[in-house]
Amino acid sequence: MFLKLSLSTICSACSAGVPLLIPIRDVSCAYCGNAVGIPEAHWRRLFEQIERDLPGLDTHWGHRGTLDSDVYPITYLYGPKPMPCGDCGKPLQHPALKLSGGSGEALLGYSCSSCGAKHSVADVGGLVAEILTNARDVHYLERGAVECFLRLEGKTAAQLAREEESRARSKIRRSGLCPICQAPDFDSIRCRACGHKSQTEWRSRRLLMFSLMTLVLTGLGFLVFKLFQPQLEAFRDRRVQSRYARAVISSGPRRVVTVVRTASLQWGGTVAESSHPGVAQGDACSFQLDIRVRGSEFRLIDASVHCGKENLYKKSRQSSVSFSCRISEQQHGLAVYEYGTICGAAVDAGTSRLQIDTGLGEAWVSSSSWRVKFEVDPNSALREGARLFGNKSQFQYLSTSELVVTVSAGSPARVDELCDLALLSESEKAGPCRVRINCGSTTLYGGYSQGYNRCRRTAGSAWAADDTGSLSDDGDPRLEMDLGGGSVVVSDPALGLRVELRVLPARDEGVVP
Repeated sequence: MFLKLSLSTICSACSAGVPLLIPIRDVSCAYCGNAVGIPEAHWRRLFEQIERDLPGLDTHWGHRGTLDSDVYPITYLYGPKPMPCGDCGKPLQHPALKLSGGSGEALLGYSCSSCGAKHSVADVGGLVAEILTNARDVHYLERGAVECFLRLEGKTAAQLAREEESRARSKIRRSGLCPICQAPDFDSIRCRACGHKSQTEWRSRRLLMFSLMTLVLTGLGFLVFKLFQPQLEAFRDRRVQSRYARAVISSGPRRVVTVVRTASLQWGGTVAESSHPGVAQGDACSFQLDIRVRGSEFRLIDASVHCGKENLYKKSRQSSVSFSCRISEQQHGLAVYEYGTICGAAVDAGTSRLQIDTGLGEAWVSSSSWRVKFEVDPNSALREGARLFGNKSQFQYLSTSELVVTVSAGSPARVDELCDLALLSESEKAGPCRVRINCGSTTLYGGYSQGYNRCRRTAGSAWAADDTGSLSDDGDPRLEMDLGGGSVVVSDPALGLRVELRVLPARDEGVVP
């Protein structure tokens, strides 16, 4: 086993780095000429540390560190690495050879299997061999300023691991007679004389079969889950909403549950104008926003703009770019939602600037040297699954009133029709709430996953609410409610809908019939 050792210290006079060519040899600082001598006790600590690390040293990684000293700290770095040939540079793999020195002394050396060159190596001996009591024969080879190769004869870390594994296996082997031929059964798996298989082999096969079946079933279950994941999310959202609906049966506190989801929203577009060298007019591009939604709030994680292989904009969660976004959500079909956004990013050092408005169908990406204008398809961001926004279970108290339609214009409700209003509030005071108005079998306001507002108490502790601060395209008509004043107005200018309702005295405040 070869060990490459690099050593250096610091001159106490000028604080310059001094490479240590050979252990236990005094050297001089190349800058000031000060003599640097390492105490014997310090060398002993270093090689004791190497000796402790040898059993756990693998074939790729070594150890580094510094032995602190008041005079000369030693910085060391060592790890397994074959010693290279001085002629061809390839690793030396042959064992040591006996070579004759110039003075007739026998020196140890190595021969290169590639070029055939033979290299003599001086014996360290002395203190190093004494300290490395288990390292057997220790030799070194100078290779420049700070490299020293040690060849440690004996058991390597891999050999020690194999011996430990062999000892562990020997503990579980059983000795006895074969039940068939009465021959000595030294193997716990099968008899060496007649080939009789023991129960251990059958148990091993059953365990292997069970492991394979578990792996296959786990893989099939994961594939089924990914296949039906959108339907499962929609079903879970319906279960959550049904809990909200059951809350109108009785008043009292409810446990707060908030659904947290992550989603990637993508819009498509084409280049309208471009001064970028890699983007031409008419190229197809995509805009992507990665968000994390908690209730009615969201946080932007990543934003990017791609045009083919060109990455025009990239904002990650580690970026310090100031980013401002608004995102709207509208139901497009059964378990399908459409999204719009208005986003803008300020210029940061080394980055480009992004502006996108899907309502206007325009976007810009620019930097100090180029500018690209896009035409964005506002209807391209569709997502299947559960609704992202407005999924808080935050309603705790109930208030009901009955209303009668007094004025109707193009609405599904009839004049003088009796309607029911159900109001669920987060608390008995001002705060988030949900309003639902049913006229017979028709839900006039606050249908599935809709009707979320911010309610307040007026004079006389009557409830009031409007759509101020809500999204204009959240899927709900506009609501103006003042139960104290006795009026409720539901309107939708886009559909030409306006329904005015007059509040009747409540029959049973706090319970929905």
